[in-house]
Amino acid sequence: TIEDCSAEDGGGIYVHTGGVVTLTGDSRIARCAAALYGGGVSGDSASAIALNGNATIEDCSAQKDGGGISVYSGSSVTLTDDARITQCAAADNGGGIFGHEASAIALQGNATIED
Repeated sequence: TIEDCSAEDGGGIYVHTGGVVTLTGDSRIARCAAALYGGGVSGDSASAIALNGNATIEDCSAQKDGGGISVYSGSSVTLTDDARITQCAAADNGGGIFGHEASAIALQGNATIED
C-alpha cells in the first residue's frame, strides 16, 4: 500500500522512460496527489502500467492531467480482473486516466473506473 504521498509528477509512483510497473493482488495507492500529472501513477514515454487482480488506485488527484494515472507518448495502461480506479480527479483532463499521444489504454474483465 502507498498512501498519502505527493510529488510534482506521480504522487504515488513515477515511472521513468521505458519503465514498467505492475500492481497485483490487493495492491493499493490511496490519497496521493501530483502538482502536475498522475496523482496515483505517472508514466514517462514508452512506459507500461498494469493493474491486475484487486489492485486499486483511489482518492488521488492531479492539478493537470490524470487524477489516477497519466502516461506520455507511446505508453500503455492495462486494467484487468477486478482492478479499479475510483474517486480520482484531475483539474484538466482524465480524472481516471490520461493518455498522451499514441498511448494505449485497455480495460479487461471486471476492471472499472468510477466516481
